Amino acid sequence: MRLEIESNHGANLQIHPIELLLRWQSHCSHSARQDQREHGHEALHPSPYSALWYQRRVRGGMKGFMAVLALVLPCTVTAVALPTQKQLDWMDLEVGAMIGFNLQSHCLATSDPGRSGQPCLSFGAATGSDPSAMQQGARRGWLPTLETVQRWKPTDLDTDKWAQVAKSFGAKYVVLVADHMSGFALWNTAQHNYSMASSLYKGGGGDVVADLVASCRSAGLEIGFFYSVHFNWWLGVHDFQVGHPRIDPTLPNLTQADYLSAAKAQLTELVSRFGEEGPFEIWFDGGTGPSAPVIGEHLRRIAPNAVCHSCYPNFTSAGTIRWMGNEDAMMPLPSWAASSPDLAEGNPHGEIFAPPSSDAVMREHYWFWANTSTGAAMGLTDSPHHLVRKYLTSVGRSSNLILNMAPDGRTGAVAPSDVTGYQAMDDALVCLFRDQVAQTGSGDHLTMQQDGKIIWRLDGSITSNNVSIVLREDQTHGQLVGNYSLFCSHSSSQPDSRTEPHCEMGNLPGVIPSYQYPDQRLQTGIGHKRILMIAQKTGESFDTITLHVYSHFAGGSLVQPSLRDIRIFDWTNTTDCY
Repeated sequence: MRLEIESNHGANLQIHPIELLLRWQSHCSHSARQDQREHGHEALHPSPYSALWYQRRVRGGMKGFMAVLALVLPCTVTAVALPTQKQLDWMDLEVGAMIGFNLQSHCLATSDPGRSGQPCLSFGAATGSDPSAMQQGARRGWLPTLETVQRWKPTDLDTDKWAQVAKSFGAKYVVLVADHMSGFALWNTAQHNYSMASSLYKGGGGDVVADLVASCRSAGLEIGFFYSVHFNWWLGVHDFQVGHPRIDPTLPNLTQADYLSAAKAQLTELVSRFGEEGPFEIWFDGGTGPSAPVIGEHLRRIAPNAVCHSCYPNFTSAGTIRWMGNEDAMMPLPSWAASSPDLAEGNPHGEIFAPPSSDAVMREHYWFWANTSTGAAMGLTDSPHHLVRKYLTSVGRSSNLILNMAPDGRTGAVAPSDVTGYQAMDDALVCLFRDQVAQTGSGDHLTMQQDGKIIWRLDGSITSNNVSIVLREDQTHGQLVGNYSLFCSHSSSQPDSRTEPHCEMGNLPGVIPSYQYPDQRLQTGIGHKRILMIAQKTGESFDTITLHVYSHFAGGSLVQPSLRDIRIFDWTNTTDCY
């Protein structure tokens, strides 16, 4: 069977239907690539895949027929990276806890005054910059020696309580720092004796990793682990390379092959503690550097379903997530889920879907507990104000928030002041979002119309002059919405782009900007969740929200940008929330 098509020059062309579809597929792919080359990753432009666009660009005898084909068989190739289901699930969790508990906690916990006599090395000693301190230990150190390990006996370590503290501030998942820079292992590794097996905790039989997995599963929390191949000072590894002075300088240095073999064995040991379900997330501190090929191949075998933090996209089938560039949970705007390998910043045309993770600490900048830290710099002691702001600048900017927990190294318990601060943060967020005044119908996605508008007609009028509006994009086909504006009106009026009033956007300085581009009243990007403010004048009201999309990254009319839902909360009486 062959189709006969009249060309632009009057000649008849014969072509097999399969060849026609292959040519069309080639056109779609070529168009996406050419568009990226011409506009660059910063260009925010309407979808090009339409019959008119094709007629303007494509040359050749089949131009007319292919233009008609564009109407009935639009390109489904998109110019954006697509998420895995695991990545979508990870974004829905929104808030996580990273637990930093290690013998580093013990060294910091014995800071002046009242430092114990247990020897801990200074940072300079551990990194080889102070040979004498390496030999003798250092009074103001923070890295434990093996002697420290052998004396360590946390008196109140209860992983069930850790899980409950994580839940208290809204965390839906936990990442345990199982192995940090020192190389101390929170489980009984078979690769060396610098681990829980050498401690007095449970007579050397304690396994904090396995215990926390059980606690989190019981509490309904997802659970993963943090592991460092970047540094392991016990094994003499610094910046991915062996040959560095070891914490115990009497031990010989390993070869690079020896170290990679030990790292692979430890990863296998860790994954085995998560049972058939496996870890939800694996986080590599500082990435995997030149070890990436070996580590990636190993992970594909032992943990294919784990979301992988700071990894290349082929490490697991679940996909990767990325660090967003700072440790203050201040997600840069615009916020994009797509990116490129080795980059912290987003890129709407990035090759991979790698949603951002925003991490933050509770106490000054200690990831591990220290009794010299009052927490005042983070607003923990007096108010959850800073923690709420971190939620709004992370989750409210389409990034997960992962907040650290640092149990006391001497006891294993979370400090009472921290417990109070976590609960106060959750209370403040519940207060801030307690008064929902409007929400789209459950399961009813709002899809962009042909005129570029997403229209939501509310059941009643919004009269408050201070509301938050929470937008959630459907990212099944990638993050598609580019530039847009919000318009507030009444359904009784006739919408007109020339007269339709913009919503008067509110501003929380340093947290929620009124516009991405104030001169044009434009916002940029939605993603998993974007929290904005509307501050209409007293006496005004609206019952219709129109989101006018001026640019998007959809690949065809069958894949249009859409929103999962919109919610509006009254923020008029929330000044006392935090």
